Amino acid sequence: MGTRGGRSSGIITLGGSYFAFQHLHRESIAALNDRILSQERLLIDYRTKLEGTKQAASQIEKLTRSLAETQKSLSEAKSKLASAEKRSRDPRRLYEDNNPIALTQDPKIDLDKKMITFPIVRLPSYWEPTRFMNSTTGS
Repeated sequence: MGTRGGRSSGIITLGGSYFAFQHLHRESIAALNDRILSQERLLIDYRTKLEGTKQAASQIEKLTRSLAETQKSLSEAKSKLASAEKRSRDPRRLYEDNNPIALTQDPKIDLDKKMITFPIVRLPSYWEPTRFMNSTTGS
């Protein structure tokens, strides 16, 4: 019986150790599963935030393109204005939309009345005098 008692206590010890090991193993697996679930939640949060930043980046890109187009249009408008301002004008001509429309002779300037009188105005032959008269009389 001495060997049987030693064997049975060894089997009991071995069985107890096995159950203790399995218990510890299950706890470590449960802890790892919890950690995986926590990291999966974080990953979902990060993906959601990343999607938001992608949308913001896309919006910023669109606004940047729009700003560049607007700046280009502004630059073109400024250059057109500058070229129009640089055009030399003949002081003996009348202009409409930066185009000469008539030739004048001896304009009289009255600074007190803030008025310029053109005693002689010559219109080009293709121009209709009624157009000039209608635009000045308001008819």
